[in-house]
Amino acid sequence: MAKSIDSKPYILLSGLIAAKIFLNYSEINNAERIINHVIGLIDEFELDYYLLYAYEELVQLYEKQRDYSNAIDIYKKRETIIKQQQSTIQIKSIADIRLRDEVISKTDEIELQIQNRALLTLMFVVFVLVVVIIQTIINRNKRKKLQIEQDLAQEKELNNIRTKFLGNVSNEIRTPLTLVMGNIQLVM
Repeated sequence: MAKSIDSKPYILLSGLIAAKIFLNYSEINNAERIINHVIGLIDEFELDYYLLYAYEELVQLYEKQRDYSNAIDIYKKRETIIKQQQSTIQIKSIADIRLRDEVISKTDEIELQIQNRALLTLMFVVFVLVVVIIQTIINRNKRKKLQIEQDLAQEKELNNIRTKFLGNVSNEIRTPLTLVMGNIQLVM
């Protein structure tokens, strides 16, 4: 689809060019009529930025006619428009500064949120590592405790076996010794 072209600026510019041509050929009445028509179109089209060009042409026209009072009036109107445009530019620049400050503020907020999230993530990772380390230590202690309990049970069992063995061996050795000693006492 072809992009439509706004013809309004071209109409205004062609009118200003025609006025300039009439002015150059000293057709002052035609130039004035065209310029006034262009000013009417500028108001109708709401294209105020062309008004300065039209006023410039009118000033030249009135200067050529030596109508300095109208030239001064148009020049004052032109200066008023320039001041309005400058104040509009200042207002826009103030708005731009506020917008920039707002963007910087939002950017700072977002950076702070990102840093906070990174810090929370880091804290979570550290927490998980601490939990894993503690669980590893607990498991190692449980295995050591279990090993100690198994060693203790084995030692008790070995101690019981030794006690029984010594009880049996000493009983078996004492009985014959008692007989031998009793016989030796009888003999003596």
